[in-house]
Amino acid sequence: MDAYALHLAMAALVGASFMAVSAYYMHRKTLTEILDFARSIDRDRDARGDSDDEAVSPAHSKKAAGEKERSQRRAAVTTTSMAGGRGRGTTGGGARFPCRT
Repeated sequence: MDAYALHLAMAALVGASFMAVSAYYMHRKTLTEILDFARSIDRDRDARGDSDDEAVSPAHSKKAAGEKERSQRRAAVTTTSMAGGRGRGTTGGGARFPCRT
């Protein structure tokens, strides 16, 4: 192996190792900050006297509302297609895949 290839391989190894170590410490710092933030929220919630059962986050209420809306749309599509109308997936008599003989 000539000197240029050896130097290039060593530089790549050192560079990759440095990036891996940096990524590890950045990830560790991020997780520590998130954990501290979650702990501070729990401390604030405990100080106010809120319980987890009573407090519903806005994200959960939005998710529940979205799921209810989707289920209502699915029910409407199903009843439309069962009544012979043009619901999802129907093309009016199988014209989507015509048979050629």
